[in-house]
Amino acid sequence: MDTAERLSGATIYVPSGIPEDHWLIGYLGREVAETLARICGGENVYIPCARTMRAILLHQRGLTIPQIAACVGSTQYSVRRILRHLSPERQR
Repeated sequence: MDTAERLSGATIYVPSGIPEDHWLIGYLGREVAETLARICGGENVYIPCARTMRAILLHQRGLTIPQIAACVGSTQYSVRRILRHLSPERQR
């Protein structure tokens, strides 16, 4: 499970200064966590779900529509709707 999936749909508090042992460093790495703190320090930040991108990536890996729906927490209908918008080249 990657960082986007672990934090998907969450609102996180980003401190102004990131201590050495802060959990964001474990998720993002020191450089990215410090950059995030510089830009958004002291704020709550919403991490979007990115279901569409995750569904497309899983489709490209060869998962079936029911498998994709289960992975992204969506209905099969929604997954079909997402994939319908792909060009034929991207559907492979």
